[in-house]
Amino acid sequence: MAKSKNKKQVLFIVALLLTLSFVSFVMAESYCLKCLANNKYVLWGGNYNVKTEHLNCAYSTGKCTAYGYTDPAGCRQVCVDSLGYYAFNHCDGVVGIGSCESSGNNTEPALSLTANFPFADGGVFTKQTFFMDITTSKICSISLVDNLKGTERNLCPNCASYQKSMTFDQGANDITIRAVEGLEVKEKRIKFFIDNRAPMIISTLPVERSFASGIFNVSYSEANPKKITLFYGTGSYLNKTSTSCPAGDKQSCLFNIDLKSFDGKSINYWFEILDVAGNRITSKSTQVYVDTSSPLIENITYTIDRGNVNFKIKVKEAYLKSVGYSDSFDLKPTDKILCSQLVNNICDKKITLKDGEHNITIFVIDSAGHRTEKQVKLTTDSIAPKITLSTPTSGYANGIFNIQFIEANPKLLEMKYGNLVTGMRTKQVDLKTCYTDKGKTSCTVSVPIIDYNNQDISYYFSLTDIVNSKVETRPTKLKVDTTAPKITNFVYSGPDKYKAVTFNVTVDEKNFNKVVYYDNDLAAKTLCSSLKNNVCSQKVIFRAGTHQVKVEVSDRAGNVDSKTLTLNI
Repeated sequence: MAKSKNKKQVLFIVALLLTLSFVSFVMAESYCLKCLANNKYVLWGGNYNVKTEHLNCAYSTGKCTAYGYTDPAGCRQVCVDSLGYYAFNHCDGVVGIGSCESSGNNTEPALSLTANFPFADGGVFTKQTFFMDITTSKICSISLVDNLKGTERNLCPNCASYQKSMTFDQGANDITIRAVEGLEVKEKRIKFFIDNRAPMIISTLPVERSFASGIFNVSYSEANPKKITLFYGTGSYLNKTSTSCPAGDKQSCLFNIDLKSFDGKSINYWFEILDVAGNRITSKSTQVYVDTSSPLIENITYTIDRGNVNFKIKVKEAYLKSVGYSDSFDLKPTDKILCSQLVNNICDKKITLKDGEHNITIFVIDSAGHRTEKQVKLTTDSIAPKITLSTPTSGYANGIFNIQFIEANPKLLEMKYGNLVTGMRTKQVDLKTCYTDKGKTSCTVSVPIIDYNNQDISYYFSLTDIVNSKVETRPTKLKVDTTAPKITNFVYSGPDKYKAVTFNVTVDEKNFNKVVYYDNDLAAKTLCSSLKNNVCSQKVIFRAGTHQVKVEVSDRAGNVDSKTLTLNI
């Protein structure tokens, strides 16, 4: 059984050798010697394993690898065919056979790479699939590097040529063909562009039989536009070209054309789009009417009734689209329509505005899109001002007056005071000194009235809002007393065993009001509301502790005099 198996192997080797000899004879194959250092290899085409001195041929790897050299300069001479496969002893005694080294000194020829690209460097093409013809001077690894994606694809791990069709991406391509054999690397790089999709026009503006002011727009989809041209006119057409229109899906490109020479006439226009690959598309011809004149706002009048404003706007425009306004007072100002038609060239419309100052923009738009604007400043206030309180209401005046009112938009607050003897005077109140709490505004007004001392005067307040609505208080008559009371004598005794302190306060004041005391800045408590022989005498019981006491005397005009003391109870 073993003899039979060995016999078959011998016959197979003999047959293989005969076949290789026959092929060599028929194809006039050429052979040469190759020098292999440790771990270097040549290709092995056999389906069995062969191991000889310093050379191991393995069926599983398809390689014959040199091994076992202790001298780094050592090498194994092997015979190879023109494809780089191990060829046994075909290098012996064959006429014309030389070494693989061009110089004959066991030095391999350098690796060379020939890549015959079917496209030019920097070229633009309308197809995506190309036949690649790549050859090298010896067996090596051939790969394709995509420099844009940063990827590398192995085309052939052990070959000297690659001839196949290859498909590339739309748009820009930047590739490198790389050949590697050991430490030798050869590369060839090329850039090219592919665009096999024709441009698509989505829409054009203005639309058929509408008005044109000179603004033309084309919407389109094109990844690589080279130029877009607008043709326009009648008979002999003019054109304008742009090379800066954006690329991509659903893009638009705007053209601004001077159409004054066509004003009042109709014209035709169309667009043409050309991409970088030479693909071209044209839109249909569209007829439009030319209007290059802007509307004219001749006059604006208005009347205000609290929060309502009635506008009358005189306009000159043959092809009116709308008359409207926007209000900068709004949080987000937007255009609002007043009229879409005119009566005797006038837009008459009433609107309601919020209370306050408004900067109104009146605009007129014609059918061609021309817009004319004018600014109007006005103020609205739907609620009349209201004075809720003014003091003093009667009795005496010392020059201090108070007013309280309700008004969101006060413009002017005045106090008029005096008499016919000394004269009437007006005090304008600084509204910035007032304060507002829960919708009510309070102001304190101080005026010099010493020259009215011991006279009778009258006063009243006048309040005007931003729409000139005015309200006044009724005149109030008062006696003027600008002389403060005087504490001529101030004594106290105690505390006694009951913690009581007796106060004796002598006062000089003909318009006496009362004597009060403040204990540690708490609310005032009355000591006396009348005097006996100009003296207020009163006993007060205090709690134990230290007390900061202020005794105050006031007259009916509000003038005061006071004394302070510290008590330790």
